[in-house]
Amino acid sequence: MKIEHQILPRDEMRFEICPLKGKPNRKIGRQFELWSDKRGRVCGLIIKDYEELLDEFRSILSMNRSRERLADAIVSETSLKKDWLKPEEDNAWRNL
Repeated sequence: MKIEHQILPRDEMRFEICPLKGKPNRKIGRQFELWSDKRGRVCGLIIKDYEELLDEFRSILSMNRSRERLADAIVSETSLKKDWLKPEEDNAWRNL
């Protein structure tokens, strides 16, 4: 299967899975329009404002990475705390 795509003016991207006729016959939200055949299979797709979608996606990825780093820090602190709370540690730091 060959999928062709093109970036259109006005911040739109169009994908063709098979030859398209006429205008899209289905809308999903405000950003997606698609062509479907009689059996409901998708033949083509237009994504409007795709740059905005990419920015949102990047933002979500960034937030997820920050959450992962925070979770790693919490786990590290929890495991290190076991050593920090030992009396031997207090004695070692007492003279510093």
